[in-house]
Amino acid sequence: MCSDWDVVRIDTGMPSDISLTEKISRYIKAGAELKRALARHPNAAIVWQSISPRVWGHARDWITIMRHTRGRTVIAVCHQRFGPIFRRTLTRRSATRMITRLSKIVFNDKLLQAECSPWIPTVTSAIIPNSPESQTLWNREEVQTRIASGPQSPFRILYLSNMIREKGYLTLLDAATRLKELDILFRIDYVGGWYSKQAESEFRAAVIRLKLQSEIEHHGAVHERSRVKKFHMDADAFVLPSYYATEASPMSIIEALSAGTPVITTRQGGIPEMVKDGREAILVDPKDPPAIAEAIIRLRDQTVWKTMASAAYDRFESHYHPDIVRSKWIDLLQSVNLEDR
Repeated sequence: MCSDWDVVRIDTGMPSDISLTEKISRYIKAGAELKRALARHPNAAIVWQSISPRVWGHARDWITIMRHTRGRTVIAVCHQRFGPIFRRTLTRRSATRMITRLSKIVFNDKLLQAECSPWIPTVTSAIIPNSPESQTLWNREEVQTRIASGPQSPFRILYLSNMIREKGYLTLLDAATRLKELDILFRIDYVGGWYSKQAESEFRAAVIRLKLQSEIEHHGAVHERSRVKKFHMDADAFVLPSYYATEASPMSIIEALSAGTPVITTRQGGIPEMVKDGREAILVDPKDPPAIAEAIIRLRDQTVWKTMASAAYDRFESHYHPDIVRSKWIDLLQSVNLEDR
């Protein structure tokens, strides 16, 4: 998409280990950088890539972006549940005011859009899904060759998400004990960062107690896109047993589809919109280790696996491929520019 327009990128991300004073200082500097860029490009649209639903993030958004938006075409992207911002005493007035300044709000799925419908008119919103970066994708021939070879032995399972209990990493661990009891050959790669040392210690102790050291490896947080790409391609199944209250549309599921990897997940948040049960995914109830174990056993069948792997890649190409998402963004930008003339 960027090749069609001149693009100026302004990074408002901040390290987590700096002081509040330093964060505010950096946010003010980012806002000043935006102001200078808008002065150089007076007719430019602002594409705001991640509007925040949190109180502190909302304050940051006003400091860095909202104060420079008057009279501008502004498209904000919402990747998370945004509805609570309208219910909080501290933010409901400023959030309502914010919406009046935006040309469009882009949601990743219908669930996020529907939650905000009492405050954001449908005419003001649009739905465009996430898509992986083009440089992180395997080409079609590589994926098809991989699918033709079938699943491996031991069967490789990937969990890739933050190590948050509600994302279901312990549910998968319980499913692993059932697989071992049945003498199923498998390996689980856990990829994700911990939020507490205690949770990490408890997980590692559980792996030892359950005698799963040979089957399970935790790789920590992985940020290099090339490594994330390889984890997905090496997996026979991507498993995300989430019961996370604010689950939206996990990018990790889209990345799995892009590698032709069948998905085992739950009907949580926007996930049922992303994948179809029995086609490219197996949807299970939250906190149901036996169902996950059964789904893994089902996918070990060569015919079932190849059918679902092919469907996974088809789903990616038809819904989440960068070319598909790019065309949606081009249509949106052109429509907004016409409306604002």
